[in-house]
Amino acid sequence: MRLSAELTLKGRHTVVFLYQPLAINTEVVLQRDVRIDALDFPAGTPLDVRYSFPFYRASYLYDLLSGPDGELSVGVSLQLRNASYVFTSADGTLRRTARDVGPVPLLKVRGRWGLGGGWWAGFEADGSYAPTAIINGDSDSNTTGALLDASLRGGVRITDSVEAFLNLRYLGGGARGTSDDNEDEIGDGFTSNWIDTATIGLGFSYRLPSGS
Repeated sequence: MRLSAELTLKGRHTVVFLYQPLAINTEVVLQRDVRIDALDFPAGTPLDVRYSFPFYRASYLYDLLSGPDGELSVGVSLQLRNASYVFTSADGTLRRTARDVGPVPLLKVRGRWGLGGGWWAGFEADGSYAPTAIINGDSDSNTTGALLDASLRGGVRITDSVEAFLNLRYLGGGARGTSDDNEDEIGDGFTSNWIDTATIGLGFSYRLPSGS
């Protein structure tokens, strides 16, 4: 589930606010020895893993098209991530946790075109690929991170205020590298993680009457 709200000003300027919860819990029996932040998890260990990456995002878009029948908008987003990773042996005797909170600037593009009869099609994408030293201003890190949140959708206007749509979405990202700013942390500061998700969703949107 994801929740968003947007405000359009003077027809061409749009501000979007988004909240996206994201958490994955999985269980695995290790096929080999694994070291996580200087702690060894031996082969054969039943391991519980939690990957949590909820985020808030604020975006600004400018519509390059002036007509009411279509949209081709470009802009920027600022995402606040609250990532956490927990690795726990099933018996609870071994555990490592890590948390990473910070801002992520993104480029954004969105388009929409009417197909007649109240039907429409569109796309939307937010993404970035850059070293963490640039994204977070951390000169002690050589970690490279990336994120892509992209979707294709089609919908129909049910009433003047209500639309229904089907959405195909890819959401993925991760980071790899070593941060030198780990004096207060266990381990050498190395990280390597990536997540790929694909979803098919049914959504609804409600448009407030003009002047509300």
